[in-house]
Amino acid sequence: MRITTEHVRQIIKEEISRAINEFGSGRNDPPSKDSNWYEFAEALDIGTLDLDNMAYELGFRDFAEMDMSISPGALAKRDNKKFVSAAQSSSSMAEDMSPDEIIGWARPEGY
Repeated sequence: MRITTEHVRQIIKEEISRAINEFGSGRNDPPSKDSNWYEFAEALDIGTLDLDNMAYELGFRDFAEMDMSISPGALAKRDNKKFVSAAQSSSSMAEDMSPDEIIGWARPEGY
């Protein structure tokens, strides 16, 4: 079987498309609107790469795992000091917020 240049190009295009879908585009886009982290991310002006860093600091593998596992409110309620610290190190906007403001955007129930 002879492999043509066009066949090689098609394989490369498919692999690039697969890699982008699997690993993301490298952009710091906000989480999807159906994510329970959407409002928090909008308030702190952070994207999924920032949330990946925050997730890592809070003991998760990445943002996807954190998003599936827990809401920002529940996570803030679990350990508010660690949550605030992770948010401040992941968001330049959060650096200028008080801990109460950050916790308020997380919206923990009964806090």
